[in-house]
Amino acid sequence: MLPAIAYTLAAFVVAAILTCGYTLTRPIHKKDDYKSWRVMLLLFVLCFTGPYLYLEVLTAWHGKELDHAIKEAFPEVPCTGTLMYYKVRSFSDTSATVMAVGNEKLDWGGTDHPQYKLTLENKGKGWKVTSYNVWNSERLNIETYVFPVYW
Repeated sequence: MLPAIAYTLAAFVVAAILTCGYTLTRPIHKKDDYKSWRVMLLLFVLCFTGPYLYLEVLTAWHGKELDHAIKEAFPEVPCTGTLMYYKVRSFSDTSATVMAVGNEKLDWGGTDHPQYKLTLENKGKGWKVTSYNVWNSERLNIETYVFPVYW
């Protein structure tokens, strides 16, 4: 919950700074119905959703070619459940970084959605997962800040 609040506040601060910059650079002689709160709202929505849109576009463009390697390597991560979804965070011709989210049952009956960072490499023989890091897992008692926030 705290990372989500921090992410929202950071998006608000960036939007406020951009709004101030836009307002200060407007011509003085321009007399129209300028409402700074409208610009602030638009910039806040763009700052908040921009990173999510970036990851969605990367996943749509490159997810299919990484799909087989991710699903093949997911049983090796310390997740007792199944893969829910993944998001491509960075991509080049030889390497890629993916966030994979699992779904596992906890001892007390609840569910957890652990997040893993998978590093993939392509050395001419197809994509292979070379390493993974656990980002968030309630069962393993690991919590880190992931930008942007996913649940």
